[in-house]
Amino acid sequence: MTPSNVAKNLWVGSYPLYGQSLLFDRLIFCAKEFQPKEDVFCDVPVFRVPLPDDDRTLTPKEWSLALQAGRVVSWWMRQDKRVLVTGWSGWNRSGLISAIALVTDGMSADAAIKKVRAARGPNALSNPHFVRLLERVYDASELCLAV
Repeated sequence: MTPSNVAKNLWVGSYPLYGQSLLFDRLIFCAKEFQPKEDVFCDVPVFRVPLPDDDRTLTPKEWSLALQAGRVVSWWMRQDKRVLVTGWSGWNRSGLISAIALVTDGMSADAAIKKVRAARGPNALSNPHFVRLLERVYDASELCLAV
């Protein structure tokens, strides 16, 4: 599936073809069951965020990694790096990381979810555990702003 532009410098999609990868400055691989070999995308830096996409919530370690990845994506976007966040199909895990990046930049969780779904379709962020976690990120960021 062709990558979808979610925001300035942010795309979400499934595994990129080699030629597609050269369109981006950074690649994020989120599928736990699929992490390409180190030398496959030697021209583009790769950040690995191996997350499951099932009917359970993330472990604290997985959640910490997802938060870190979302913040890194946000930073890269602000540095004018073209970032592609990928999962298996480019819906849930990649949607979560992308939405965390958008929330990090000040967007509400609801607006971030809508933006990802508008770009990737109604199946994006259909994992209810991910949506709840994303809402927690937004609540926490609001708490920090209120202090």
